[in-house]
Amino acid sequence: EFDSVIDNFSQSKSIGDCWLLSSLQALSSTPGGAQIIKNQIKWSDDYKSVEVYLAGIDKTIRLSAQSIVEARNSGFGSTGDEDVMIVELAIQQIRELEGGKAIDFWNIFLRGGDYSTEAASKTSRTLSANSVDAWLQKLWVLKQEGKTFAAVFSLFSDGSTNRGCPTENCGNFSYTNDGGHGFAIIDITSSTVTFANPWDSAKTYIVSWENFKTIGIYRIESYAF
Repeated sequence: EFDSVIDNFSQSKSIGDCWLLSSLQALSSTPGGAQIIKNQIKWSDDYKSVEVYLAGIDKTIRLSAQSIVEARNSGFGSTGDEDVMIVELAIQQIRELEGGKAIDFWNIFLRGGDYSTEAASKTSRTLSANSVDAWLQKLWVLKQEGKTFAAVFSLFSDGSTNRGCPTENCGNFSYTNDGGHGFAIIDITSSTVTFANPWDSAKTYIVSWENFKTIGIYRIESYAF
């Protein structure tokens, strides 16, 4: 549906834009973030074209409805919500201008916030439980203060399933990947973390803080306003 609201989607694994999609889903999970997205995806009155404003670089990408249909029919991008694919198309144009290199979604789509990131070293391969706990504390405070924020993370993986987390305490979450895949943090309470995989954004996982700290976080980053 073309409504400038991020609904359910499924990532095309061939494109490899999990960080973009996870960031977009994480941003849409707070009222303030959802409004930012709505403000930056504007359809013409006749719905024949849409403008995506990339605030971080102060650039507007205009897409025709026909080009969106053609992209969908060609198999480009995610399936499901059309607004997600619209953002993918806009970012893809920037990537092409940059010679196809990876794009930092936060600093292209957003402006004026506080960006933070932390990654494990090549030797440790996962962040310590204390480091992850500090991040969770930070996100919990932001939520309590009613701030707009978004957070994503990736896991280190050696190909095992439920790495670092007892199966009975991981809910329905299992993970086998190369460790570079991005996940969106959807919600946080004083005791749990809810997150989603862009391969199926409708499927969420709820894990306790204690277990989240031990599932093998390689990298985590956030953007707050």
